[in-house]
Amino acid sequence: MLRFLDTGEDPQHVQPAPRVPRDLVQEVLDLDCKDAVKVLLVRAVRSGGKPVDAVLDSDAPDGDKVAAIRALRELNLTAGEQQAPEDVRPAKPA
Repeated sequence: MLRFLDTGEDPQHVQPAPRVPRDLVQEVLDLDCKDAVKVLLVRAVRSGGKPVDAVLDSDAPDGDKVAAIRALRELNLTAGEQQAPEDVRPAKPA
C-alpha cells in the first residue's frame, strides 16, 4: 500500500516478499550446528521456494550442504512445507 502511495504503482503487480515464521528462524538459530550452516538454513527457509533446492543451489561447501539438509529433515522442511502463519515478517533479501 505504501508503495502505491509513493509511486502510484498498481499494487496488483507488486510481488510480495517471501515470508517466514519468526519461530522457524529461531528454531534454526537454536540448532546445534556451526554458524555457516545456520546462515545457509536461514537463507533456505527465507527463499520462498523449496528449502532443499535453495541449499543445493548455494555455493556453500558440500559438507555444509549435507549438514543443512539433515537439519531441514529434522525440522520437517525438506519439501517446502513451511507455512506462514499470521505471525510473520517479510524476509530480507539475501
